[in-house]
Amino acid sequence: MNISGCRIKTLMQGRLAGWKSQKKALLEFYRCPKCPGTQESLLLDENDIAQCFACDKSFPKDKFGRVKVRRTVVECRKCGPEVPLTPSYANALGIGYICSNCNSFVAVEYGTQLLDPVVLLKESWNPDVEKGSIRVDSDLAFFKCRTKKDYLIVQTLQILAKEEEKSFRSVTADGSFSAQLLFDTRKKKVVGFLVWNIEWKHAILRQIFIVPDERRRGMAERMVVFWVKEYADKISNIFGIESPNEKARSLHAKLGHIKIDGDSATGIKCFFAPGL
Repeated sequence: MNISGCRIKTLMQGRLAGWKSQKKALLEFYRCPKCPGTQESLLLDENDIAQCFACDKSFPKDKFGRVKVRRTVVECRKCGPEVPLTPSYANALGIGYICSNCNSFVAVEYGTQLLDPVVLLKESWNPDVEKGSIRVDSDLAFFKCRTKKDYLIVQTLQILAKEEEKSFRSVTADGSFSAQLLFDTRKKKVVGFLVWNIEWKHAILRQIFIVPDERRRGMAERMVVFWVKEYADKISNIFGIESPNEKARSLHAKLGHIKIDGDSATGIKCFFAPGL
């Protein structure tokens, strides 16, 4: 289990930049000489032969025509350049688009909707997060993700998490992992997430993340204490933690889950589980 530490205060505003404006624009694409298919780039082999992505047939580069295609373009909120929402600017997770100038996410897709990633963390986009959550204490609530819409919030936060801890993997609504969102009831926004699953008849804590500008409020500690009481303890009297980094080890030592002796750690309430 990894807990990310903030290296830069502006990580939230930078990596999840969103857009200032959006519009339709005419972009120059290649057109296949055989079918109506269009694509923004050609993957050429050593003989300058390229494949059409639509019909899968290959042709010399000079056989492809050039046409204007109408596509959505947004203006990056962080650095200003226009970003076409086309496959060349799609991220590896397959949920959004990246500004090539500052490497920030400018848009996320949900079905046919195009969303500003910053908006996803607000209560107004998914009111069910607050309505269906369980109170942790006076200002925090815990929400169990159930739908693709819920998991999209987790995936968006994992964009931030991966910036700090590369081992964080993306989770989906396929049932392999349970994910919970931590919701600030006063600020009306999502401030973190927790990912876990069941292995060997024990709950295994896989990931914890708190957004950078909400840290140093004890949120990770409060979230873990709540999760252990409401979930892990109801499955077994001990639970697992996946490959904890230094911050995670310190947290669990503080909570009495493990004992640290120099460079080694011994489980008391939990055991160390291998990564998947």
